[in-house]
Amino acid sequence: MRRTTLSALALAAGLMAPAAFADAPAAAPASTDPVVATVNGMQIHLSDIQKAAQDAPQQLQQLPPNQLFPLLLNQEIDRAALLVAAHQEDLEKQPTVAAAMAHAANVSLENAYVQQHVTSAVTDAAVQAEYNKNYAGKPGPEEVDARHILVKTKAEAEAIINQLNHGANFATLATKDSIDPGAKNGGELGWFTKDQMVPA
Repeated sequence: MRRTTLSALALAAGLMAPAAFADAPAAAPASTDPVVATVNGMQIHLSDIQKAAQDAPQQLQQLPPNQLFPLLLNQEIDRAALLVAAHQEDLEKQPTVAAAMAHAANVSLENAYVQQHVTSAVTDAAVQAEYNKNYAGKPGPEEVDARHILVKTKAEAEAIINQLNHGANFATLATKDSIDPGAKNGGELGWFTKDQMVPA
C-alpha cells in the first residue's frame, strides 16, 4: 500500500515540475528549494533531484527534463523509503552497521580536508615550481641493463664461466642452463637502478 502511494506521488510531482527542474540553478537556496515529495515526513527537495542528475550516468543525463525528472524523483523516493524502513528497524544501532557508517563518515571528512587543504594547493604553477627546483636540469639515477645466469651449484657456475672465457655466447648459455624464469630471454633482467637490486 505504501509503495502504491509513493509511486502516485512521484508521478504527480513529475508532471508538475519538469520546467522548474530544467531551469533551476544547480544549487538552489533554501527559500527557492521546493519540496517535491515527502516520505513518512522525510522531505525530498528539488536540490536533491538536481544533485542526483549531476551524479547520474552521462547517457541518463541526455534525457529530456520531462523524462529525467520523474525517473530521478522515483529513485529518490525509493531511497528515502528504504532509509525510513532501516531507521524503523534501528539498523543503525547494529554494531557492524554503526561501524560502517562511522567509517563512511570518516572517509567523507578526510576527503573534505584533502579537498580544502591539499587539492587547492596543487596548482599547475606549484607543480612546475617543484619540478624546476628538484628535477629540471638534474641527471636521473644511474641505471644498468643486466643479464644473469642462475644455477644451483658452484661447480655449474664455474663451468659456465669457463665457457664464457672461451667465447661462448652469454644469452645462449642463459637460455640453455639458467633456472631463472627469465632464462628464455637470454637472462635479461632489464634496466634498473642500484637501489632496486637485492644485495649479492
